[in-house]
Parts: sequence; C-alpha cells; structure tokens
Amino acid sequence: VSNGKNLSFHPITQIIKSWAGIRDEDSTTVSLTKLQKGIQRVYAEAFDEIFPFIATMMGYRLDGKAKERIKDIEGEALENLILKNLRDLISRAASIRPLVIVIEDAHWSDISSIIFLESLTKLTRKHRILFVNVFRPGHKETGERISKYLEENLKEHSFKINIEPLTQQQSDELIN
Repeated sequence: VSNGKNLSFHPITQIIKSWAGIRDEDSTTVSLTKLQKGIQRVYAEAFDEIFPFIATMMGYRLDGKAKERIKDIEGEALENLILKNLRDLISRAASIRPLVIVIEDAHWSDISSIIFLESLTKLTRKHRILFVNVFRPGHKETGERISKYLEENLKEHSFKINIEPLTQQQSDELIN
C-alpha cells in the first residue's frame, strides 16, 4: 500500500499473515491463535522464544509468558531480536518445504522493512527460498536500494528483470 512507508514492517507482517492464514477479518484472538499454530507447526521447540517477537512485530498485545519474554526490551535491541527470530522461523519453514516470498510494491516500504528484507535475502545462500521483489524504478531509498544491495551482496543468488513502461497503444489495448 502507498502508505506503507508509515507502517513499520508492513510487507513483512503481510508475509507472516499470509503464511499463517491470518485474514483481515479475523479477530485479534483468532489471528494470535493462527500465528501460534503456524509457529508451532514448523518450530515447536523454539515457540516460546520466537512467538513473542513475531507477535510484537505484528502489533499484537501479549500476556503471560510471552509478555514477560519481551519485557524491558526496546529500540534496537528489540528490532535485532525480532529479526533474529524472524530469520530463524523462515529458515526452519524453508527446511520443511521451499518458500516463495513475494514483496509487491516494495518501493512503498518503510526503511525498517527494507533493512529487514536485505538481511532476510541472505537466507537464499543456504535455504530453499525465492524472493520476488516487485518495485518501480525511481525510489532510491527503497526499491533501488534493494536492487543495489542484491547486486553487490547476492549477485550469484539474484536476477533482475526490467520491464519497460507500456506504450500508449499498449495501454489502450490493455484497457480495452
């Protein structure tokens, strides 16, 4: 969404929602249950560590043991633990079956998401994960940053496809 720059981790939370089967109309209780089941399904032995951080990233309020796990963790330390646990969860899920992660309109992402995506793409070196990052050119801080990062750090694990704008005639044909 175009207001994604104002929503921390928006593309990443959308990936997790899709993966866990969380729908927009689900209540918070149903959403948390689906997230719990998803994490337990792929990484039960690390559930108590992973769940509080993924749920926090997704904006859910926690209670009990999960709330206690994140108590007094803030700022950069919290972001680092969220990223670590997200990487662990994705790595484990990819060890069970290959993953395809599609980020549409990456040019609308917030900078925190871009930093996370840069780190997550490193997982392609050792895990069966395919990232499809779709973005418009001309967005230096987001889409072009991802492209440059992949070119410089994961050249052997990335492929870039440039799609030229449609001509007026092609646009007319598409609309018709």
